[in-house]
Amino acid sequence: MAFQCFRAAKTADEERFALYRKTLDAEMKYATKSGVAVACKKEDRKDVTAEEESLLWEKGLLGGTTAESLLHTVCFTTGKCLV
Repeated sequence: MAFQCFRAAKTADEERFALYRKTLDAEMKYATKSGVAVACKKEDRKDVTAEEESLLWEKGLLGGTTAESLLHTVCFTTGKCLV
């Protein structure tokens, strides 16, 4: 019984996110064809210096005052942690 419930929930989730997955796959393929992956090679990227980061905070691009700045902050700090 529990396995059937889990299977039904899994199938519902798969259907719910099918369009999202198809759209994401299409965007990734388009970006690859456009050369985005080539343009973002790790060897070509430079680390953000402490001065540059403080400037982003001062200008309000990073922070929590707006939804957009909060999103930028989350992406920026996640990137810092993963690199």
